Amino acid sequence: LTGSRLRLEVHDAGSGRPSVRVAALSDERGRGMFLVNELAERWGCSSRPGGIGKFVWVLVAPIPAPVLVNA
Repeated sequence: LTGSRLRLEVHDAGSGRPSVRVAALSDERGRGMFLVNELAERWGCSSRPGGIGKFVWVLVAPIPAPVLVNA
């Protein structure tokens, strides 16, 4: 946890940087960063310590639970 936010990180040894794109309905891939962008409060990409690869970090804000009303 970072303050009241959940911080997630994904590390890899690749040199490419992630980007948000809109996938066609027939595409079998390419929706990951779109989903991250929609669900996260903030996200970014940084170099890994030691200079090999990168990590993508995401901050997710809590969502209040819905209020249930008895009918």
